[in-house]
Amino acid sequence: MTKAAVASVVLWPVIVALAQPGQAPRGAWLQDGIKWSKAPKEINPKLSSGRAVIAYFGSDHTFSLIYATVNRVQGEYEIICNGCGQVVYSGSWELAEKTVKVQYRLVSRTVQITGEQLPGPVKEDAAKIEGDAIVFLGHSFHRSTALDANVKEFIPAAAH
Repeated sequence: MTKAAVASVVLWPVIVALAQPGQAPRGAWLQDGIKWSKAPKEINPKLSSGRAVIAYFGSDHTFSLIYATVNRVQGEYEIICNGCGQVVYSGSWELAEKTVKVQYRLVSRTVQITGEQLPGPVKEDAAKIEGDAIVFLGHSFHRSTALDANVKEFIPAAAH
């Protein structure tokens, strides 16, 4: 094989990768910088929990933003606390280069605010894809495959 042929074989995947438009985020993304609190040792010495924001990008272009408590045992599981309060926004997303444009609205909250009408008004925002992170609403998020299935439990069926 000639040097030119070897160079084209080696460079072809790089050229293809550079030609690809921005990769769309999929699944659950957990906010970075969560302040984790340890559970009492008699409950579970490995368990920690923290208030967090989870952004979910569905493969069908549905979008959800969930403010909730996340429970985790490092290296074993992460799960949204079912008995804790949540605030849930739902909407849609679309990819534009390295930006993900989202439209969403408040659809539920555990503790209602007097006089608040749900669903709330539509909000529009953009999430930036930066390497293997997403920056959204002033926070960095990392991919959390552990939360993928769990997130769907907190999205009201009417919001899909």
